[in-house]
Amino acid sequence: MRASVNFLNTASWRKRGLLVGNALMFQGAWFALMFASDSQALLLMCVLLAIHYYLYSPSFTEWKVIALVGILGLFIDSFLIHFQYLPLEPNYWLGMTFAPWWLVCLWMAFAMTLYHSMAFLQKHLGITVLLSAIAAPWAYFAGGYLRGVTLTWQGLLAIAFIWAIWLPALVYYISRNRVTELNNSGIQPEEG
Repeated sequence: MRASVNFLNTASWRKRGLLVGNALMFQGAWFALMFASDSQALLLMCVLLAIHYYLYSPSFTEWKVIALVGILGLFIDSFLIHFQYLPLEPNYWLGMTFAPWWLVCLWMAFAMTLYHSMAFLQKHLGITVLLSAIAAPWAYFAGGYLRGVTLTWQGLLAIAFIWAIWLPALVYYISRNRVTELNNSGIQPEEG
């Protein structure tokens, strides 16, 4: 009987709605960013950050993770572009190759899922490695197709390798920080 009462609980439905909304917001952002210029991407990112703040009231740690993922994405995709694993038109600054801003915004949009719709990854690092190695190359492949570029198998393999390392490491970092934050606040972490 308790399960049916919890199923009808309004707070439970709100939480599910926010998780679904978070996933849909990322998917919408992914698709929009595939067609966005750098300036459009930065504007869209400002809107996404405002919506994220309004709906999810992220902790300071979550904001740090979003910024960290943006910076990490800038360096990882700049590396992939520089070594021609990712055939995109780069930005140049001080004689160095950098990933386009729309791609950095995509990383930040992805980071907004890590505490919400993708939070389940924190409990399953093995699945995170596997999903990263499979889903990331497919996402890059689909994005490349929409952008009109073709990725080589070497590029897809490099993407799989990089994502299979960095995402589980980040998810582990997030899970350790969440436990620390909860312990400091006196709240017990959820089981299961």
